[in-house]
Amino acid sequence: FIKKAKGLGYQVGLAINPETPLEALSPYMGKVDFVQFMTVIPGAQGREFQINVLDKIGVFRTCVPKVPIQVDGGVDETLLPRVLQAGATNVVIGSQIYQSPKDSLEHFKEEEAHINADLTARKSARKIRSVAFLGGAEITGDNPIWATVFETAKLLAQNGYEIINGGGPGVMEAATKGAHAGGGKVLAVTYHTSYKHKNYEGVYSGNDFDKEVVTLDYFDRTKVMLQNSDLHIIFKGGTGTISEFGMSWASSRIHEGHHKPIILFGTFWNHIIGEFKKHMLLRTGEASLLKIASGPQEVLDYVKGLS
Repeated sequence: FIKKAKGLGYQVGLAINPETPLEALSPYMGKVDFVQFMTVIPGAQGREFQINVLDKIGVFRTCVPKVPIQVDGGVDETLLPRVLQAGATNVVIGSQIYQSPKDSLEHFKEEEAHINADLTARKSARKIRSVAFLGGAEITGDNPIWATVFETAKLLAQNGYEIINGGGPGVMEAATKGAHAGGGKVLAVTYHTSYKHKNYEGVYSGNDFDKEVVTLDYFDRTKVMLQNSDLHIIFKGGTGTISEFGMSWASSRIHEGHHKPIILFGTFWNHIIGEFKKHMLLRTGEASLLKIASGPQEVLDYVKGLS
């Protein structure tokens, strides 16, 4: 049906009810033009708006940022801001227009323009709200790095910053424990394998994060984690950490001027960056996108300076 409809020149959308899990959309991504989230239980007019769908919209927007989102059901002028902030691209409004005064349509248009302008202004303003912790999954509690990660996350959480990590062990677990000790919240960006991986660090049961975004694979997880944090701090690690560092640094160079700051934790990074300068083809100014820090307080001072 989808193929035939698109062949006739139609756009094809897929609607899901409030209780439908996001996983049900996976087979259709790349095939449909948009997804419609129903925010009422279908069947009759005037039913109650299902507020929990807003969280589902936010997760979908994070995982599939390029697919337009339509919202239908129970949206009034008090709910419109929350629907747009969750990630809706367009909103279906019926009874709230036709059962209201004649100028109601223009009112909704003005309200939408105002909200979108406000969202754009917020995105343009450079403010650090969340910090992604990247580093080795094999670092255990008896390693001094674990304690350093813990203290850094704790200090940032105490100062109001959200902590983001990959939901696994090592540096990720230490960041979660530290954030909780500092009274903060943790978002984990994870992925679950469809078959057994030899070197999959996985979602670690000891990492008691507060919220989870499930992605498609390792590279998707890295992309979503980097996209949905305002600053990246990179500790000692292995090949996974190297790949995360490379993606973060390359993205910052491409988007320089609108880039996300990068903190390299540990003085050993001076030697690594020095070797890059000596043996690799670094462009002018690329190394200046990096901040090397040697302690939790130095990290906090730098982050506060950016804000």
